[in-house]
Amino acid sequence: QTDRIRRDERVSKCNLMRNKDRIRVWLYMENHCPPTDVGLKHTTVQKQNLYSSKPIQKFAKANTDLRGLLDVVLEKTDNYKYIRDRLEQHWSSWTEAMMKTMTKYPRSMSNRKKMNIIIHLGLLAEKSLHFADNSGKGGPLGELLQWSDLIA
Repeated sequence: QTDRIRRDERVSKCNLMRNKDRIRVWLYMENHCPPTDVGLKHTTVQKQNLYSSKPIQKFAKANTDLRGLLDVVLEKTDNYKYIRDRLEQHWSSWTEAMMKTMTKYPRSMSNRKKMNIIIHLGLLAEKSLHFADNSGKGGPLGELLQWSDLIA
C-alpha cells in the first residue's frame, strides 16, 4: 500500500494525465527513458557530460546474481510464484550457457550498451482475472514461461 501511495504522489507531482509525452517525462524522472528536453538523441547509457562534448558510455556487464534479479524484478506475491520458481530452476543452466557463449564468442557480449528496461506484467497485477491461480495449466502457463525467460 505504501509503495502505491508513493507512486501516486510522484505521478501527481508530475501532473500526469493520460498523455504520452507526460508519461515519458515521468519515466525519464524514474531513470527509464532518455531525456526529452534536449534536441540530441541520448539514451540512458549515453548521457551527455556537462563539461565535455563527448557522451559518457556505460556498458552492460554479465550478471549472474539471481537473488539480485529476484529482489529487483519480482514482488513477493503468489502472482509471481511460477516465474520465481522457473528462474530458480533454470538459472544455473542459463548461466552456464552464457559463460560458454562468452568463451566461444567473446565479442558477442562486449561493448553492449547498458539499458534500463521496464517490464509490466499487467495480467498478474489484476487479481480478478485469476491468472496466477490458473498458472499451472493451459494458456497462463505458456505466458508465464515466456515472461520468465524474457526476464532472465
